[in-house]
Amino acid sequence: MRVARNPEKEMEASVAKYRNGINGSFHGKVGTVVGVSWRGVDYFRSLPGKSNQQPTEKQLRQRKLLSDVSSWLRSIREVITIGYQQFTEGPTPMNMAISNLMKHAIKVDNGVKGIDYTRAVISRGELLSSWFAAPAAAGGAAIFLSWANYRPSAFNADDDLITVVVYNTAKEKFVTFHEVACRKDREALLQLPGSFTGDAVHLYVLFVAAAGDAVSTSNYLGELTIL
Repeated sequence: MRVARNPEKEMEASVAKYRNGINGSFHGKVGTVVGVSWRGVDYFRSLPGKSNQQPTEKQLRQRKLLSDVSSWLRSIREVITIGYQQFTEGPTPMNMAISNLMKHAIKVDNGVKGIDYTRAVISRGELLSSWFAAPAAAGGAAIFLSWANYRPSAFNADDDLITVVVYNTAKEKFVTFHEVACRKDREALLQLPGSFTGDAVHLYVLFVAAAGDAVSTSNYLGELTIL
């Protein structure tokens, strides 16, 4: 038995919306082609084809790794947005951070891939960093930081602000100290939650211009056990 078709409904479901006449952009679907707009740019893309193939074990592991990396970085989304602010066209700051970590900060332990915290970069920019002494556990779940500066310049101003990110691997938790000190202060005392006592943490630091329009590439300061 043949099923009656409604041409008008089929046309309505597939018609895209044109803008500015026939030479303008359109949004919607026509057959297997979709018209979309992203960051002010209109373009066409094909609908993905369906696949009945099951993912391989390697593909599943890679998907999990990407999921772990994405989740880790999204926990500090505010820092990534500031730290990768130069990427205002094309990929988003978060996408650039994920891509950078996937390329340069992955390690293999017993055949399993994971994040190499010592190589993670949470900001990229043209400001200079400073010379940091090894972070010191100050007792009472506090960390003492000190640093020496280059001579002031357009890339190294006294009023640049320092942001410190602390990651607790045991608790899988971040603590972020936004603009905790100025570059000219040359030292800072960071108070962590008392529950961090006895845990190992990783420390990252970046400088942000006072106007908020420039950053340094982040520094990894090392791993420290909290007292």
